[in-house]
Amino acid sequence: MSKKFVLGSSLIDFSWDFRSVETGLSLVQYFECTLSGHGASNKGYSEGLFALACKKRSLSEAWERWWLNHFPLFEIDNLPQPKSSNGFAAHKRIELALRASRLELIERRDVILSWQKPGTWKRLGEDSVLRFIDLFIERVTASKAWCVEFYLIRSSFGTTTVIGLLVHKGGGIIFDSTSTDGRINLGLLLKLVFSLLRSIPFINIDNLDLKVELPENGIPKDHLNFYFNKENAKAFDLHRFHSGVGKSLINDFHGVESVKLIDKAGFPALAYSYHSDWDDISWGKRSLHANGWPHPIA
Repeated sequence: MSKKFVLGSSLIDFSWDFRSVETGLSLVQYFECTLSGHGASNKGYSEGLFALACKKRSLSEAWERWWLNHFPLFEIDNLPQPKSSNGFAAHKRIELALRASRLELIERRDVILSWQKPGTWKRLGEDSVLRFIDLFIERVTASKAWCVEFYLIRSSFGTTTVIGLLVHKGGGIIFDSTSTDGRINLGLLLKLVFSLLRSIPFINIDNLDLKVELPENGIPKDHLNFYFNKENAKAFDLHRFHSGVGKSLINDFHGVESVKLIDKAGFPALAYSYHSDWDDISWGKRSLHANGWPHPIA
């Protein structure tokens, strides 16, 4: 598919196509979208039960990444250049994009701060919903090797960051998180589970026992493989076995700024949220924290 897009004096011919990716996981659809324009291409990915919804989300992710790499085209005075996709969000409507960008920024901040202070995460207790999710994971992976754990971090300004750990019986851990300003329900937890499952095809089971080193300047996938090593995964023990009250450590939420970037019919809406006093996220050895471990965001 292709479509022309006008931004100020720029006329950009965009084209995109989709590819179904084989993951070896049953029930789960996984799509890759390649978006091209202005002589550059970016890819987006999405997973779920339904192909059409996956395609739309993969296009939104490719759209985010393309504009992240072409941020100067917006020509907005005094808007800081993002160094990562943190706080950068596309959605079908601009109000949803603004909400998603704010929630992502808060989610990542919650993870970074809490990672340095064990006892911040509150474990979501065992119930029939969690047992159902474990059975679902067993069905999707055709394996009894995995189980999931959820932890909560609640703020005083109405958001909850939900942390998901997909734990392999060999000791490795896959981490992901999301944030909401609504209720914690099965739909939200399953969305996080799908995001965790999408990482399985990209990890090496051999990493459970092999020593994994981080490069000085890394990428998110480096952290994924780092924490699938069973020795490195012990970094989570301080959080898993010291469940706390689940209170957010963010005390300067009101400094979050949100900006509408794109709101045009026929294209995903795009928004960017940032906080001038919050450090951007980096990966690799330079992301080491005072506790001696790099953050788990992958």
